[in-house]
Amino acid sequence: MIEEYIAGRKEEGLKNSSVNRELSCLRKIFNLAIDLGYVAVNPVRKVKSLSEKGSMRERILSKDEEVRLFEAATLHLKPMPMVAIYTGFRRGAIFNLKW
Repeated sequence: MIEEYIAGRKEEGLKNSSVNRELSCLRKIFNLAIDLGYVAVNPVRKVKSLSEKGSMRERILSKDEEVRLFEAATLHLKPMPMVAIYTGFRRGAIFNLKW
């Protein structure tokens, strides 16, 4: 049934990453149901996650693009792209930094 669900969600046009998030949620629900004594086995436990390789978005700026980015940034914003470029932190992690 779970494999049929996965195939159906893919037919609806969902990306692998979205289906994986749903599977993760379903796993969690079954683990909680086991803890509460409603079920004995988690049927999602052995279902493999779908590959997300094709959906990864990675782009590396050229040196010229880095220079133009730093030149365009206002003084108070310059640290943000600098941290992003030199650490690889994601946007959310940078926004949560205490400067």
